Amino acid sequence: MLMAYGYARLRGELGVASVTFGPGLTNALTALTEVARNETPILVLTGHFPVASASDAAAGAQFISHAEVIQPTGATYVRVRSAETAVEDVVRAVQMATIERRVVVLGVPIDLQEGEVVFPAGGVELASRSGPIQPWPDALERAVGIVATIRRPLILAGWGAVGSGARQELVELARRIGAPLATTLFARDFFRGEYGDLGVFGTVSSDLASDVIGRSDCVIVFGASLNWWTTMGGDLLRGKALVRCDTDRASIGGDIQEDAFVLGDAALVAAGMVALLAELDHEPSNFLSPDLAADLADYSRRSEVDDHSTSTTVDVRTAALRLDEILPIERTVVCDLGRFMIAALRYVSVPDPTSFVLGMRFGSIGLGLGMAIGAAFARPEQPVVLFVGDGGLMMSLSELNTAVQHSLDLIVVVMNDGGYGAEYRHFVDRGMDPSLSLLSWPQFAQLAEGFGAAGLTVTNLDELEAAAAAIEHRNGPMVIDIKIDPSHNIPF
Repeated sequence: MLMAYGYARLRGELGVASVTFGPGLTNALTALTEVARNETPILVLTGHFPVASASDAAAGAQFISHAEVIQPTGATYVRVRSAETAVEDVVRAVQMATIERRVVVLGVPIDLQEGEVVFPAGGVELASRSGPIQPWPDALERAVGIVATIRRPLILAGWGAVGSGARQELVELARRIGAPLATTLFARDFFRGEYGDLGVFGTVSSDLASDVIGRSDCVIVFGASLNWWTTMGGDLLRGKALVRCDTDRASIGGDIQEDAFVLGDAALVAAGMVALLAELDHEPSNFLSPDLAADLADYSRRSEVDDHSTSTTVDVRTAALRLDEILPIERTVVCDLGRFMIAALRYVSVPDPTSFVLGMRFGSIGLGLGMAIGAAFARPEQPVVLFVGDGGLMMSLSELNTAVQHSLDLIVVVMNDGGYGAEYRHFVDRGMDPSLSLLSWPQFAQLAEGFGAAGLTVTNLDELEAAAAAIEHRNGPMVIDIKIDPSHNIPF
């Protein structure tokens, strides 16, 4: 399921996975919940107890009510009703997944799986998603009325803006109103190289971007849900005017209230705003001054890092910064969840947002390797780099065998603090003994070699430099085990 998500996220196509019914499905519930929260079309095929069964006992020991188990995950459950309706049921499930951009679990009763199905002679015609939503003129005018009066505007683009292909329209709007450009985490590097690019808006913003965000008086949002990570629990929007443009009025986090809302496609809304502002002869603000633009262009993330590397550990931030330089420029980056992720998300760039996969919507570690393997199948022409913690890798290590069996170009970077780093910090912050969170892991480089992958251990900066040659001459999957200090509190 995680592989299907990684594949679908990068290809923009329907992902398909299959699991055994009963315990096979319940084993996948964490992955199912994560994937269902990411608005990506996935079809999950599973079995179903026989239609003819009159009781739970007749269905066998593996019986569980699939519909009731799936409902809390956010996925939708559809069952094949009979051999006669099988084609219709499958088409309905596929269209629901693709048009509504959701996860649909399709249960196929085991007593129907050997049956004959009559496929329509003329084939099956699948409905497609409707065209882009045109903004209502009145809503557009209300939004422009606010934008035309503010002095320090900022434009924030989310995944919806990426899907709309609204980059040029948003750049033009930013120039028209004199606004810096920022993105959500999922839309990271959307404006890479553009004049006035702040980078990510939110908890992993650069120090300079954080200062600019704090001074802005209006945020104009395109296709972003404004979750906790983006808004820091609403703090980054407090005291500012908020203009929001989206294809879903309900897609907003917490109790955040906008001053104006425009229902519509991001590119069309941005172009409409530019046209109205031109009619008004609106003069751009001086918020994005030449000096600020120059500061943004010259800003180095290294200035934020006071290196804490030792002879036996590497500062996780230094490691992320150097890997950003060492790794191939054309790459797909996948990030698992864990304490290390702050450094990876803050200091490792991607070519564009469609080359980035993150599993964090359900707050579970250990999902990254599956996503990375799916991403590698979706983008075989470039390497996939997975950033994962030692605890997360231990939860999913068996899937490394899949990467080896298919000779995938996968680079697994393990940020290894010898235990569960988040728990370590919780113990320290509460004045408790943090050693309870430390564990004795096997050597990941040796384990990788046992699977048939390349393995490399990095314990200091010199060994980190040596990793560059190993990456350049890789031949198939490789694991780089970077030792980091659990006692080093990563600034957040």
